Amino acid sequence: GAVSKQGRYDLARAPVLSDILASRRAFSDDAYMLLGAVVRQDEQIFAPKYMPFSPVAVVAGEADMHLMEHDRVVIFDQKLIDAFRLKLYEEEGHEGTAMAPETRIFLSDHALSVRGAVTRPGRYPVAQNTPLNRVLAISGGLTSRANQERVEVTRLLPKATAAAGGEEAQRSSISSRDLVDVTASDIAVIRVGPLDSI
Repeated sequence: GAVSKQGRYDLARAPVLSDILASRRAFSDDAYMLLGAVVRQDEQIFAPKYMPFSPVAVVAGEADMHLMEHDRVVIFDQKLIDAFRLKLYEEEGHEGTAMAPETRIFLSDHALSVRGAVTRPGRYPVAQNTPLNRVLAISGGLTSRANQERVEVTRLLPKATAAAGGEEAQRSSISSRDLVDVTASDIAVIRVGPLDSI
């Protein structure tokens, strides 16, 4: 993906994500920093399992993930994310950016919507607990027409449900709506995640 040094890493020397993604220098200039994936083979269903993470949170020391043998770490590039946001990927014979179906599904499952008076509205894939200021920045920021005292953030609230083999948190149709004054609030502490809306 969008890293400065692609290749295989010795798991004994790099057992966690932060060992290979320790600084911004580990990423290429076009790296999309709000969502990455560790792709691990699920031995029960014999299919790849995409596990989301925030590259920027790993670099900041706010998050990390243990790696296993045969894991693939994927850092998406901005061109792929723009194609997803603008729906320019190849689908049913249409021209565009090549995107594997499982990648498109992963990005779609982890996207939030940014609408209204922003420079580049659309769907942006993010990891859970992404700071609002980073989402607004990646969408080009608020336009001059935006009411900066009333930015609406709608979150789908998690609902614990029993799943085969254990407990999993799933999103439900219950939501909370907050109006944020971005001129008075520290929007770096306001966190958003997949399926939310701004």
